Amino acid sequence: MAAFNLRFRIRHKFVASPNSQQRPDSGLGLMGQLHDRIDTANELTSLASKNDRNKKIIMDEGGIGPLLRFLKEGASPEAQLVAATALHNIGTDQESVRIIASKLSIPIVLQVLGDWPMRVQ
Repeated sequence: MAAFNLRFRIRHKFVASPNSQQRPDSGLGLMGQLHDRIDTANELTSLASKNDRNKKIIMDEGGIGPLLRFLKEGASPEAQLVAATALHNIGTDQESVRIIASKLSIPIVLQVLGDWPMRVQ
């Protein structure tokens, strides 16, 4: 029952409305005002840090693609950090890393590291 409730919350909080002209996986709350998108990514970060079941649900519900787009678009350093943290919290085992990498995440991460205001030492 708890898994159903979490899936329901993710779908209704993060998935775009059925009337949206965007692809279904482009929703996940990562649209709209920047502060709302940061709040949504923070919530995904929190959910992913709680347990492996939540990570799987986020992946199953299409959360990786929107987080990568949020990271890539570079609306602000804070937004990129939140998206990167969510992806970090999700990618804690070989399978989840494979799923994240399959979404062409490596070039995005390398681009962000190269563009980041504070260079990684």
